[in-house]
Amino acid sequence: MRFTPSGAVVVPMLDTAGKIHGLQFIHARKRNGRDKDYWPQGLSKKGHFHLIGVPTWIVLVAEGYATAATLHAATGLPVAVAFDAGNLGRVSSELRRRYKTAKVLVCADDDIFGECPHCKARLNLSPMRDGPVCPNAECAQDHGRTNAGVVAASAAALEASGGWVVPLFNDFAARHQAFIERGIKLTDFNDLQAVEGLHVVRTQVEARLTELGWNNAPRRARARKNGGEGNDALRPIESIDELLERFALVYGQGGTVFDRQEHCLVALGDMRDACMSRELHRAWAEHPDRDIVRVREVGFDPAGLDPAVKCNLWGGWPTKPKAGSCDKLLELLRYMCSEEQDKEILFNWALNWIAYPIQHPGTKMKTTMVLHGPQGTGKNLFFEALMSIYGQYGRVIDQTAIEDKFNDWASRKLFLIADEVVARSDLYHVKNKLKAFITGEWIRINPKNMQAYDEKNHVNVVFLSNEAVPVVLEEDDRRHAVIWTPQKLGPAFYAEVMAEMRNGGIEALHDFLLHRDLGDFQPGTLPPYTDAKDELIQLSLDSTVRFHRALTAGDIEGVTPRPALSTDVYELYRAWCNRNGFKPAPSPRLINALERKCKVVSARKRYVDTGGIKGPHGVLMLGKEECGPADSETAWLGDHITRFRRSIGVFKGEAYDG
Repeated sequence: MRFTPSGAVVVPMLDTAGKIHGLQFIHARKRNGRDKDYWPQGLSKKGHFHLIGVPTWIVLVAEGYATAATLHAATGLPVAVAFDAGNLGRVSSELRRRYKTAKVLVCADDDIFGECPHCKARLNLSPMRDGPVCPNAECAQDHGRTNAGVVAASAAALEASGGWVVPLFNDFAARHQAFIERGIKLTDFNDLQAVEGLHVVRTQVEARLTELGWNNAPRRARARKNGGEGNDALRPIESIDELLERFALVYGQGGTVFDRQEHCLVALGDMRDACMSRELHRAWAEHPDRDIVRVREVGFDPAGLDPAVKCNLWGGWPTKPKAGSCDKLLELLRYMCSEEQDKEILFNWALNWIAYPIQHPGTKMKTTMVLHGPQGTGKNLFFEALMSIYGQYGRVIDQTAIEDKFNDWASRKLFLIADEVVARSDLYHVKNKLKAFITGEWIRINPKNMQAYDEKNHVNVVFLSNEAVPVVLEEDDRRHAVIWTPQKLGPAFYAEVMAEMRNGGIEALHDFLLHRDLGDFQPGTLPPYTDAKDELIQLSLDSTVRFHRALTAGDIEGVTPRPALSTDVYELYRAWCNRNGFKPAPSPRLINALERKCKVVSARKRYVDTGGIKGPHGVLMLGKEECGPADSETAWLGDHITRFRRSIGVFKGEAYDG
């Protein structure tokens, strides 16, 4: 419900799927003789309504918005606005069909007053009065009118297998006199509130519920304190209505059901064990109204924009933002960025990176952050405070979790802290799993005792480590923002940070991030290039590239880059690795790295004499020497190959015997 600048109330008209079909405008004063208008012209009201509250075990239905608002205020129960008496039946049926476990109580307008179409005399249509006959003796027409509100409400209740109630006014004579003398029709529950009070409305509705035997709502779990889902105490399932409303069978997943209350997938056996009896589960399995959905209709969609997702694994933010102070938390992040020359640029980029997915839930950032450095700086303190905003949609993972074949911990996650997860170049399986989290569009979820399934990837990852090389970066890396954190501050500062967190700092940080102006920052905005990143790239170089750099820089004692046999190059590489404490890579990997990464030209030719070795040999064209026009290519290559082999012996401290 909204207001126009002129003060008119705007009420959306929706269907059970939440689609808006039109608007009702309730004017503050009559316009062209009408106090209500509809837009667009010619819209169909049939089956369309406006809901105040969310239907659970019961839903009330009323004709107008004012009446519905009064009923909701008086009882706290959800109320649907049907807009007129003729729409009560269709709306009640649609609500019953959509909310299978909810009972429908139609709250009628008591239309006992009207006008004679012949002489315009005011009529009382109550069956207890002489209403159908015009009181004007000169007219004396028998109109045969009935109470339209009561007739429509009773028919609607019958159609929806529900009940109906009509307002009862204490002083009928005063009510009739007000109509006869001033034309005031006191007919609905809003009028009852105006003349007798809100408590009378509540009393009459509750009395009718008791009469129908509906006054006891199903037992519920305690109200949530932190918002989101998953905070209530679980309880056994007691009724077939609850099973039908809560669970949907996921077709083709080997006995998996979607739990609408917990917003998660569970095994069919778990749902059965939660039932009070096996007969209850059997009744659900044999019920014609149970929901069955396709695998593609189950998804994790925090933005709520995917029309294909009918069973959403996202249950809403588990925390609520609240304005307050988060200055100490922001000061901690700024301090962690302070080692860089462009520290303010880095700090603002990091803050935007953190804020963007808070403002746009479900956004997959195309970059990630790596914070490493001395212990005690506050890396975990800050980012675990941030993770508190995400609640169950965030997690700290370690090396064991990332290497476990069962990874259902990764389902329904928006934020991960990879704490001391080392992705060395030799741990290919760890590198590949982490890469899938950082850049992959989908994640393969493999739960224990359930069939694996694909889930849309909305995860953003931060790496925290005290290691010098927490991740291995390529020389042309564009996706990692690397921050080397400084030494820790004094204990008083961290005590202030924790005190702020205890006093609403996390909720204040949520509010700050939610309202931060991001400017032109986007998920793909590249991070600043830092000195820490350059150093990490250098440390990430594998032994093959390091070897080539040392060779071309003249840092390998006694060896000059020149054309050489691949076997000789590998022999030198092994000797260099042994001297520098590296584990040598296999020969094919060295040759591939020299050709692909280092752009070394290779050739395979047949030579008559190459330093005493005859036959075909792979030649790596190290160095910049070129064969002169007067030289024999075979002799030229043979000379360089001989010299290179001799230099290997010098480097190894061995005499060359070639």
